[in-house]
Parts: sequence; structure tokens; C-alpha cells
Amino acid sequence: MINAYDLKTLSEKFDDVQYSIPQYYFTKQEQLQKYAFMIITPDAIQRGLVPNIMDFLRKKIVFNIKLLNTCRISIRQLELLYKYAFKRMFINGELVYWWLLQESWSVGPCAVMLIHSENCDDKPLIESLLELKGSYAEKDQMTVRSVFESTSMIMNIIHSSDDPYNMIREASIFFNEFDLYNAIDNPESSEIEFDILNNQFLLTDHHSTVNDIINVVRLRTYATISMNLKYSLDKSKDMVELLISSNTYDEFIINISNIYANQFQLFVIAYALSGKKDVPIRDLEKLFETKTILLTEWEKIVIKNTLLQGIWTQRNDSLFAV
Repeated sequence: MINAYDLKTLSEKFDDVQYSIPQYYFTKQEQLQKYAFMIITPDAIQRGLVPNIMDFLRKKIVFNIKLLNTCRISIRQLELLYKYAFKRMFINGELVYWWLLQESWSVGPCAVMLIHSENCDDKPLIESLLELKGSYAEKDQMTVRSVFESTSMIMNIIHSSDDPYNMIREASIFFNEFDLYNAIDNPESSEIEFDILNNQFLLTDHHSTVNDIINVVRLRTYATISMNLKYSLDKSKDMVELLISSNTYDEFIINISNIYANQFQLFVIAYALSGKKDVPIRDLEKLFETKTILLTEWEKIVIKNTLLQGIWTQRNDSLFAV
């Protein structure tokens, strides 16, 4: 088997006061190449994609589920999961990205699992899964995030660990140490049937509606806003289009404040949906605090992700896909 990762080197890089990998895993170096940790994220579950994602992966990799936890992730678990990614969440010294990560993971449960495969002669399972996961920005690729159209770098269908060290560290956030070690130490131990996972998240009319919302939001049209907000822009559409096309964001805000003060948030969303990229991220965070906009929490999060993705893509091409 190809051994692409050295656990001792990884532990020297990542061990800190908060977490230090248990020493007994150092004797399982080869065994660890057959395992991977992954999470099907809340946005994928909200869209009813779980059975399709699992079918897609199983056609590419022969694997079984050793541990499974379907849960709502807590803020503390989220902090631990992304502890090494914090430094990449800053833009111009501001942690602009963390608030939306919290909101997006709070919309529902996620499916956390440790998977195992004996077919790892060519490459470790972690590496195979990373390749199949793909990037949130990929289009027309045979990867999970491309095939199932991830909405943004946050609402990106699936998370998986980058190496054995972080596989163990991240899995320990959701599974107790005895179960985790036993699953790795005893590859012949019982496995969890795929139907147990799939049956928890069967596709329903609710999931179809959620997918419709995502598809509609992606259109980025004024009609979209009219469908989802209490106040329609139709009566003032021409004026808004003129203000958007002929002004910077700061100029637009001044004009809107003077003319349409009672619908301020609505027009800021219109400006952002127009495709212009100079909207301060801190302003988008507060868009939906007003009670004059009637949206579900899911709709708010989808729109925020859609708006912010365009801004991040242009300003920060080096930002990572979580």
C-alpha cells in the first residue's frame, strides 16, 4: 500500500495545548490509510441529497461506514472542526467569514461518518475522497461539489479531512475515543448499513422546495427578489436599475437612503444581486435583521451565501473551500 502520510511529522506540525494525538495511533500508520472522515453538510441534507451523494461515492470507491453520527453541530464543535482554518477566514484583519459559517451549519443536522475501504493499494482512502470531493468552484467536473452544485465555499455539500492526523482529530470531536479507536483497530468490526443513513434523509416535497429556492436565488433577478420579499421592486425597477448601473456602492447607499429609506435593505440586496462586487461584507451580514423582509432562515442563508460568494471569488481567489 502507498503510505502518503507520516503521522509523526503531522503530529509535530499540529499538536498543541488543545489537542495532541494519542500515541497508540502511531502503531496504526498503515491501517489509517484505509480510513477517511467526512461530513455531509446541513445544506446537502436540506436539499435531500444524501442518498444521491452516497450512491455517487460508492460508484467510485468501495467502502463501508464504520461510525455514524447524525447531529446538529454545536458552535464549540464547529470551532474545533475549523481551528486550523481560522487564519484563512480573515479579510483585511476582520473575521468576516465566521458568522455565515455558523449560520449555515445551524440550519439543520449533518451526517458525520468514519468510512473504511480495503481497496487502497493505489492511494490512501483520504486522498481518493479528497479528489472526489472536489472544489466548490469547479464546474462540469465529476466531483461531488460539481455534480451536486455547491452553492458557496460554505454551503459546499461535503467536508472531509486532509490527512490521517486531522481525520483522527476531527472524528474525536463527534465520536468517543473508545469507539473511534476500536473502529480503526478492528477493521472487521460491524459496519453500518447505508440504508440506515439514507432512510433518515429521504427526498420529500420539502427538499424539492429547498432546491427550488436555491435555483431561484441563483438567477439573481429582480423577479427573484419580488417572489421572496414582502415589498416588490417592480414599481421602482427602472429607477433602481439606473441607480445601480451609475453609482458605486457608497453613492448608491446615499441615494437610496434619501429616496427609499423605508426599503433600504431590500435595495441593498438588489444591488448585491446585480453582480456588482463592491458591497462591504459587514453590510451583508446585517441585511436581514429588519422585520419588513419575509424570508425563512434557510432562504436568508442561501441568499447570503449567494451574495458573498461572488464578492469572495473576486476579492480573494486564494480563500479555501471548507
